[in-house]
Amino acid sequence: MTRISHNFNKAAYTFTLIIILFASELSHAGDTDSEPSDSQILINVSAIIVDGEKGKNSSIRKTDDIENVFSRVNQIWSGAFIKFEPRSIIRLTIPDDALSEMINGNYSPFIKYASKLNLLTGNYDLTVIYAHKIGGMNGRAMPSEKLVFITDYPYVEDYRVTSHEIGHILGLGHNVTDPERLMYSGSEGSTLVKNEISLARENALKFSSGL
Repeated sequence: MTRISHNFNKAAYTFTLIIILFASELSHAGDTDSEPSDSQILINVSAIIVDGEKGKNSSIRKTDDIENVFSRVNQIWSGAFIKFEPRSIIRLTIPDDALSEMINGNYSPFIKYASKLNLLTGNYDLTVIYAHKIGGMNGRAMPSEKLVFITDYPYVEDYRVTSHEIGHILGLGHNVTDPERLMYSGSEGSTLVKNEISLARENALKFSSGL
């Protein structure tokens, strides 16, 4: 009688183990075909440093400055497993009238001029423009054009401004309650929360897919 009970318990254990293993296989089915949640998404960036004719109101930035900015940007965005790679960093001299308009917050003449030179198209997912002044703001994001404008004189760290404006490009709105958050306007906050990471990754995948 004892042996029958022992054999029955052993058979029940084996059957249970088979069920657990089968359920585990089902839950992982298709994993190899889906995007792992922690896989890195690469965004190719073109950076443009804007100069004026005769040097007046030219950006004070250098190529090394932009590389350093994106090194810090990538530290902030590393928690979302998104990397921004500045593939091209160029200096662009634009007409003084276009630069004056940019200083006053009108970017259309710059966009028109740069577009004629095919600088806002090509193998880049995002274009970031660094200029002397951009209308009294730290930064400005234009999501539909995939453009970001950054002033030479932000009142918070330039890498934080760049990171914040990139957040807007990736579909994130402002946070108005927590200065520690990246999307809080005008602070040095750098925190991204789970729902922001999820939305940013969703849109970053579209960028990297050319959508």
